[in-house]
Amino acid sequence: MDSHRGARVSNIVEMLKPYSYEVLCNIDAFILVFCSVGLWLSSVPHIVHSLRMIQDSSTKEVFFQQPSSVMDYQNDSYGALLSSHSSNPATLIFLYAKWDADSRHSRSAVRDVNEFSPLEVCALSCWRNECSSEAKVNRYPELRVHIKDFGHLTYRGHFVPVHISNFVSYSLRPIIFVNSEEELSRVVLTHKFTIVNHWTDINWKSAEHKGFYAAALRFPEQFLLKKTLEFSGIDLRKDLVFVVATFRRRGKHENHTNIQGSPLRRFFLTIYAHCENSVSA
Repeated sequence: MDSHRGARVSNIVEMLKPYSYEVLCNIDAFILVFCSVGLWLSSVPHIVHSLRMIQDSSTKEVFFQQPSSVMDYQNDSYGALLSSHSSNPATLIFLYAKWDADSRHSRSAVRDVNEFSPLEVCALSCWRNECSSEAKVNRYPELRVHIKDFGHLTYRGHFVPVHISNFVSYSLRPIIFVNSEEELSRVVLTHKFTIVNHWTDINWKSAEHKGFYAAALRFPEQFLLKKTLEFSGIDLRKDLVFVVATFRRRGKHENHTNIQGSPLRRFFLTIYAHCENSVSA
């Protein structure tokens, strides 16, 4: 009995040898097919989710439901929105896509900011319409402060009401105005670096004034993607300020400050460096 059973096993092995050889020769093809099927199965949920998101983006549902006071624009272009608010000195604009999860998660933060923001807060659907080509959003959502006759600043931080509020505050007043030499001395002694411009007659339409204002606005935006911009332990985003001195400069003999190289006897634009117990210009 055992010999008969062993003979049958041997016959089966002999019969399978050609097939096993074929399998071994084509093992790479089997592995490739198996991996392809696995990748396809794993991508099915993402494909279904993408179809759902595209479908959601075409719905007529208002992104900011009432009673929200955020002005939500569904089908307007970016240029049309700016035109409708052209009388405002500045406007806070939230560009979103309905299907985007980050856009949806950021709605509550935008609502909270709208409750105490001095600016009008506008929301604009910016997916597959005129806005997407005009505004050129790189990533959704995007929050901008549009400043009349200047352009816009883009918020780069997390969508937290406090952080957004600080960004808006700085966008509205990036420059410190001082009206006396004593005020200037206090500012210079408080910060590591101070850039001072003397203007007795402020004209924001002049190239000089617009350039100084643009520098004050643009400087922090360049480094918002970084946690800090440090040079020898100094955070320039906190320790560098732009100042406009509106008082009339005194002559050499009228200078009563202890600051070396006072701007009162230098040029209209002066940079101060506060190092330990001394200030130089």
